Amino acid sequence: MINIIGAKEAFAKYVNNYDTDHNLIKLKYNHSLRVAENCRCIAVSLGLSNEEVALAELIGLLHDIGRFEQIKIYDIANDIKTEDHGDWGAITLFKDNLIRDFIKTNKYDDIIKQSIKAHNKPVIPNDYNQQEKLYSQIVRDADKMDIIYLLTNNELNIMVPNEALSDPVVESILNETYINKKDVVTDLDKMLLHLALIYDLNFSYSFNVIKENNYIPMIIDLLKLKEPKSITLCNKIKEFMNKDFKKKES
Repeated sequence: MINIIGAKEAFAKYVNNYDTDHNLIKLKYNHSLRVAENCRCIAVSLGLSNEEVALAELIGLLHDIGRFEQIKIYDIANDIKTEDHGDWGAITLFKDNLIRDFIKTNKYDDIIKQSIKAHNKPVIPNDYNQQEKLYSQIVRDADKMDIIYLLTNNELNIMVPNEALSDPVVESILNETYINKKDVVTDLDKMLLHLALIYDLNFSYSFNVIKENNYIPMIIDLLKLKEPKSITLCNKIKEFMNKDFKKKES
């Protein structure tokens, strides 16, 4: 049996090893708790068992554990300028058996490790088995839901001083596809990267939470865009949110 309350207590104890007054540390701690709750809700919506729901919640809780050491060493949460935090998290949990502080059994170790590694990758690796893929999809959706939520009050502090756009970003939005981080150059590119997370959702629950809370129009309104091209792209994203969610659930 997974003791999720004990896991949260262990997680709080782990985070207390870092500077909890640091804005990024606080942000990632609270983000982790919300992603854990999102994972729980998605798992419940899929009709998973109580144990499976707890496993999903645990993966959400631990998905960003690599961020804390990243922030301590580099003072930023940026994989391009530092190291991949998904891979870092898997190493952190399993190199010295830290994982046992959060879950006593090793029954789910492979699922936890693979899901954390995959949560921030462009795609889930093809060689994942059905369970690894399912939990990777759950935590990826849960993570995206909270990133989009954070944008509604600009807790991510993304500024758009001008509306310059990169061609690959424009093409991705017009094709309703996930934006590759390597294509992001301008400030508006970065904001659109986050908005385009909706194109990579796996479950109708995730899509409907974002839609029903009106997050996308809210974020776009905050941008106060003036350039016709950028307005057109954002309207394209709004139009997508008005569609019925069609992606197949696992």
